[in-house]
Amino acid sequence: MKVRDRLLLSYGAVLLVAVLGLILGLAGVLGISVVNERAVRANLQSLQAASSMRAIIGKQQTILLEKLADDDPTRVTDFMELGVHFRDMLKLAREQANSTNETTLLNELGGRYDDLMISIVGDVEGVVVGDAGPDQVKAFERLREQALTLYEMNMSEIETASANALFRFRIIAGLMALTALATFIIGVLVSRRLALALSEPLEHLSHAATQVAGGEFDTRVTLGDIDELNTLAKQFNTMTQALQQFHALNIGSILREQKRNEAVLNSIDEGLIIGNGNGRIEQLNPVAALQLGCSMNAAIGSSITALLPASQLAEQIQAVLDPTQEEAQAGELSIGEGDGARTLSYSLSRVMAGELMGWVLVLRDITNQRVFERLRTEFVLRASHELRTPLTGMRMAIELLQKQAPFDPTSRPAELLATLHEEMQRMQKLVTDLLDLSRLYAKSLELDLAPVELGDLLSSACQRFAANAEAQNVQLHCDIEAAPVTHKLDRVRFERMLDNLISNALRHTPAGGEIRLDLRTRHDQLQISVSDTGDGIPLHVQQRVFEPFFQVGANQGGSGLGLAMCKEIVEQHHGSIRLRSTPGQGARFIIELPR
Repeated sequence: MKVRDRLLLSYGAVLLVAVLGLILGLAGVLGISVVNERAVRANLQSLQAASSMRAIIGKQQTILLEKLADDDPTRVTDFMELGVHFRDMLKLAREQANSTNETTLLNELGGRYDDLMISIVGDVEGVVVGDAGPDQVKAFERLREQALTLYEMNMSEIETASANALFRFRIIAGLMALTALATFIIGVLVSRRLALALSEPLEHLSHAATQVAGGEFDTRVTLGDIDELNTLAKQFNTMTQALQQFHALNIGSILREQKRNEAVLNSIDEGLIIGNGNGRIEQLNPVAALQLGCSMNAAIGSSITALLPASQLAEQIQAVLDPTQEEAQAGELSIGEGDGARTLSYSLSRVMAGELMGWVLVLRDITNQRVFERLRTEFVLRASHELRTPLTGMRMAIELLQKQAPFDPTSRPAELLATLHEEMQRMQKLVTDLLDLSRLYAKSLELDLAPVELGDLLSSACQRFAANAEAQNVQLHCDIEAAPVTHKLDRVRFERMLDNLISNALRHTPAGGEIRLDLRTRHDQLQISVSDTGDGIPLHVQQRVFEPFFQVGANQGGSGLGLAMCKEIVEQHHGSIRLRSTPGQGARFIIELPR
């Protein structure tokens, strides 16, 4: 990055922090103003209703005290109209009530008013207003007092809302002050970092020049982030490399070094193939020639496709030679047929020496290891069939003992029984997983295929793990193409496969990391991927992650069967699953289904 761009980005970021702080502060002030205005408006309406009800009660009390109900029918009408107006005001106050106490007071006021009207007003052959007895007078006074209490309550709420608004204003003012302080500190740190970014490379270059002057021609200057200084560093490294080559030009030493390298290569007990940037084989050891069933002279200069026409190594070699893609690949190969069939694991790496030099392929014969693993898996699966029935009986016995044993739920025996029950359930789940895996291996587990919208499938998986991801402070994203994609799947099995992949990603992703589910369509296939930003998987074990009981890393919380079941489920859908991982940079499981 150029110095000009770095300055623009750095101080632009400082300015952005300041602007965001100002915007957030203004937004907070506006929000508080709106909330306070709404609260005051609602309470003002309640105040008006309370005042109106108090006035109505006074007028009705006056009409009743004048004892004009029997002599003047118009006063009776006025009395009843005031009652209707009182109930309208009561309804308005209830609609604006914003607390339980206010609602309770309004309900009590309405009930007492109705009781008073019933004691005064009758409806036999017309409306008759009775005399104002002492009880009615006291009842009117109580109603007036309750209306006054309602009025005072709303006044108090208005004062409280104003006080809260003032408190929030002070908080926002404090936050804006903190934002200003943070902007100042960030500006100082950015300035310091820019100064170091400019001064340190120059100091290293000066020190390297001193070393070259002293005869240390292998000195190199590391590249940084500033383009202008990188150009100077590259020119310096080119100069020192030329000086080193000129100083070290010794044909005899070169020949001796070459013979020594050949001796080391031939002594390695694993197959080793070295290729150039064009994908051609430059060198291989006798073990590799024996593993591939070819002569060393015939292999040198040919492509890997000529030796292994049915493998995907040629495509992976091109990927390794592409600097924009992963620098290492791993997998397995099957060579030969019948009794002579062998299984080889391989790791493919890019060779860099300042620039792209070629690739290195390491081959390891794992035929016997695969036979042993197959026998071990068959034994465990058969044992699982035999363990299922006794485990079910034991679980039922433990549950019966929990129900009938006279233990206090907080006692130690009750806790031991609960622990035993949990462990028995875990054992039963493990046995069930083993049986499901055995059925998948035997192709005896029938799939319930039906059209499934894949975008909905991935969205549902994200929703199931959203709470767990939030609890671990891990971001869970689902990136789905806009157009709906439908495919015939066994939804239950496929959801189980996605759950296994996401739970594995959560187990290996630290706090602050990210997990992403992607759905992409190609002309001949659908691609679903689950990727994380965890520790990644070491290259030498990547080809074993789909084996039963195989686990990687320290976070081994599962049974080791999840990825094996994922592989079998995908393959029964006529698809494939593969792993792409760089240690320290996370892992990505890619599922490909034919369209």
